[in-house]
Amino acid sequence: MIVVLGPGGQYNHLIARRVSELGFSVKLLHLGSPVEDADGIIIGGGPGSTVESAPCIKLPDVPLLGICYGHQLIAKLMGGVVERAKRPEFGPFEITVLEKDVIFQGIPERFTAWLSHKDEVSVIPPGFLRLASSENCRYQAIRHEKRDIFGVQFHPEVSHTQHGMMILKNFLEITKR
Repeated sequence: MIVVLGPGGQYNHLIARRVSELGFSVKLLHLGSPVEDADGIIIGGGPGSTVESAPCIKLPDVPLLGICYGHQLIAKLMGGVVERAKRPEFGPFEITVLEKDVIFQGIPERFTAWLSHKDEVSVIPPGFLRLASSENCRYQAIRHEKRDIFGVQFHPEVSHTQHGMMILKNFLEITKR
């Protein structure tokens, strides 16, 4: 079972649909809801700002993927810094993959992704690696060095992101281990 947690953004329903389309059972819950029996968790996007406030949630020891707001929330909860973006990104942008990590298997070094953010991770938490960047955002994708915790600033669930379904599939395959 994959649990999609979200602060209320429309993207969370689409994330849940994509997970289902990839053949995984899925449950959509509001951010802060108790999570039990999850094989993996995806924290989606929403209209909130982690700069202004971040909810205190416990991150369970299962594979975890943060998308947009979820990416920022994971970074902040684990000791990173999230700030207002100097150059917010709205629409299509080129992403450069710097590290061919498991979530980027089969993905070209450069691809176009859909972005919609005014905040961004400015300092990654201790124990995290930078996986991808864009012209305006240094940390488009990160991962924990030892645990299966990932964050992406872009939206892999939307059709405007090239290879987005493959990125989601790569993450979901980790939850089968």
